[in-house]
Amino acid sequence: HHARWEPPADRAGWHESDGALLASAPAGPACLLGALESGRAFATAFARREGGALRVEIEQWLERPLEPGASCALEPVHAALGSEPAALLEAFAEAQGVFAGARRFAPFQAGWCSWYHFFHDVTEAAFLRNLEALAAARDEVPIELVQLDDGYQRAIGDWLETNEKFPSGLAALAHAVRDAGFTAGLWTAPFCVVPESRVHGEHPDWLLREADGEDAPLRGLHHGVWTREGWVHVLDPTNPAVAVHLERSYRALVEMGFGYLKLDFLYVAALRARGRDSRATRAERLRRGLEAVRAGAGEHAFLLGCGCPLGPAVGLVDGMRIGPD
Repeated sequence: HHARWEPPADRAGWHESDGALLASAPAGPACLLGALESGRAFATAFARREGGALRVEIEQWLERPLEPGASCALEPVHAALGSEPAALLEAFAEAQGVFAGARRFAPFQAGWCSWYHFFHDVTEAAFLRNLEALAAARDEVPIELVQLDDGYQRAIGDWLETNEKFPSGLAALAHAVRDAGFTAGLWTAPFCVVPESRVHGEHPDWLLREADGEDAPLRGLHHGVWTREGWVHVLDPTNPAVAVHLERSYRALVEMGFGYLKLDFLYVAALRARGRDSRATRAERLRRGLEAVRAGAGEHAFLLGCGCPLGPAVGLVDGMRIGPD
């Protein structure tokens, strides 16, 4: 995911960096230019040499028409000069956090995740066997969290229902983890749905549409394991019914006993597409979806953002995975 789906035609030859850019000379001055993103718009900073100087510019993507005389607030721009590049980056991150209301009170959590050994082939029996082993090895492996990842769900989009590999259901698993003395964690991809899911079949009007004017559902990503047809579709967070669905779903998961929720493939809500609210930017669309998830999960659940543009998530998630698996 990038702030723009294709490089602007007038930026050939420029170096680009989403969100912020820092340029420095060896043992010399440094310059940082970035947007304090909070879910209004995406920004890209550009730089290129002009003779013996460096030109740095930043653009934000409004993505909607403005009527004559109308105005629209975008994100503030942060610019700084200094001699210590790391200090400039730290100051920018602090300013971004303050502006967007970063959540600072959630503790760091170390834990075990089913994905990195079992992947999609995880079963209830394997999960419980590892839970028992982790409880027995508590003194050697001092973790607080046990998290079930992809492979339990009936279908992508039906997060409250399990498949035949998990006959006891989610609530029973959450209780087992908590009874063993750990925080129960669960993986979901809140904006992804496949044709095999109930939510897709019952609410086709909840999906984002292709941006080119066709009425076809947006093809958000290709995943051969999740769906027979390969293409995964995307819920539209600007649809009020979708926001209600997200809020109810995550409230139900927390009430089952899951205090840690890993939210994956979040970028799909910010892809180039047509939604119910045609005036919402891609950043606003993603922000609204995360707001609905947080509203359902409550203030005390730990939300981990994965595969997510940084700016729209600040203030809503407690942590961000910014690398690959």
